[in-house]
Amino acid sequence: MLNYNPALSKMKIEIVSPVHIGSGNDATSMDYILYFERGEKWGNIIFIDTLKMVQEFVGRGIITIAELEKGDFKRIRSIFIEQLNENKKDREKFELFSYPIYYGSEFARIYSNSITDLRSEKQLLLNTLQKNVITQEAAIPGSSIKGSIRTAVLSHIANRDKDITKSKYTPNDYDSVKRMGKGRLFEEAVAGKIDKDPFKNLIVKDITVPVSNIGIVKAQEIKKNTSKEPTPKDFLEAFLPSQYFEERVFYYLDLILQDKFYFSTHNLTISSIDEIKAICADFYMQKFEFEYIRFYSDVSRRDFDCQDIDQLRSLLTEAKSQGKGILRVGHYSHAESITVDTFREIEGKFIASIGKKVFGTTRTLADGIMPFGWVIFE
Repeated sequence: MLNYNPALSKMKIEIVSPVHIGSGNDATSMDYILYFERGEKWGNIIFIDTLKMVQEFVGRGIITIAELEKGDFKRIRSIFIEQLNENKKDREKFELFSYPIYYGSEFARIYSNSITDLRSEKQLLLNTLQKNVITQEAAIPGSSIKGSIRTAVLSHIANRDKDITKSKYTPNDYDSVKRMGKGRLFEEAVAGKIDKDPFKNLIVKDITVPVSNIGIVKAQEIKKNTSKEPTPKDFLEAFLPSQYFEERVFYYLDLILQDKFYFSTHNLTISSIDEIKAICADFYMQKFEFEYIRFYSDVSRRDFDCQDIDQLRSLLTEAKSQGKGILRVGHYSHAESITVDTFREIEGKFIASIGKKVFGTTRTLADGIMPFGWVIFE
């Protein structure tokens, strides 16, 4: 039986590079419109209650059941967009939520071209975040923050007492691996059996973010081998970093650490949030430097601009020196940042031309300029 004695810590979170944690749903250009006042460079992407809109437009004779049943996507979309652009009351009636978008962005440009060209097949799929349309907020799940902390802490403890870990971790034991898998086998060697797992004593609440602090970015792949073509990727919603705003933006996180954060397999207690911050800063700063040296330090590269990445590096270095925590969360965090040092190996992809598996040959950057997922907490 765990001895619960909750200690609540109010943490400040600063997002310092775009964060995307997907909802599992894609929005099409039937789910939203881009609206700009004439001559304005900033407008809004407005998400629409499509079912409500269709029902009312049929009732008002704007579109017919026959047209809907015909399934001409481009024609139907054109009717909806024309009506919404010309009628403010309809925009307001069917709006779920909205946030700003720049007229000159790649997403806005492609949208404009596709809706004016009835031959265009582009649906402009948008990978969305989870949002609450009533509160007009999105959320960074506490489970994502906790998972990021867990990876850093497990790596720290496993490598602090390597001999203990090696004596308990048996990845070559066929029966154990078949029964539990290497991942669970390793975690049990460090954190103990599930019913004794000390991370049950760490409670991390969701972080709410107003939808006005969301933006659309393009996930763009860069390759270490610049002679190869990058894989096309999607547009997606992301929590925007503090640097994108006129003033620094902070969010607040409730983090509850029980007084018994004890790892029995290693006879080790982590007794404070400051310890967790230091462990996370050490682990993730090392991961950032690995990525920086491997992908961003070659000034001769011309396929992307490293200015924003250099600024990010400075922010993370300063945060670590000030005793703040560093985490990497969400999609496109890349394998190195979610892999425990020494004891877990990245499988990699088999490359026939060299006859072996390799990893870390590509990165995915937001708009081709910024890595995903970096946050600072204090």
